[in-house]
Amino acid sequence: DFAYAQVSCQVTDTMGVKNTGTAQAYIRASYAVNWLDGEENIVAAVPEDYSCDLAENPQGAWVEGGDGYFYYPDPVDPGGEAPSLLTCSVLCPEEPVYTLSVEVVAEAIQSNPAGAAAEAWGVRVSDGVLTVH
Repeated sequence: DFAYAQVSCQVTDTMGVKNTGTAQAYIRASYAVNWLDGEENIVAAVPEDYSCDLAENPQGAWVEGGDGYFYYPDPVDPGGEAPSLLTCSVLCPEEPVYTLSVEVVAEAIQSNPAGAAAEAWGVRVSDGVLTVH
């Protein structure tokens, strides 16, 4: 019997990214931040009396690619997790009308062969470590 490797990932509640596949994988992620009104429509500006303190890459574990993505440089084992991409805190009135939406989108690609990440994402892999140009 021959089993094919599966490559998948999932963003966790802590804004880390878990490898949910069956093979080691490199992970990249991006995010979008929006304020939503009571009907979940995106509003054009930060509402008055609201603020958000967002910190990218708080542990310094990710590499910014300059292409809108952050890359985790080491392969993540199946069931393993890349650390949090963001931390966020919100200040708002006692009875808020608006909510903050932080959407993290992540992708995984097999780490072996190393050329897979280079070909798909335009990165470089040397001695198992992913780097961006």
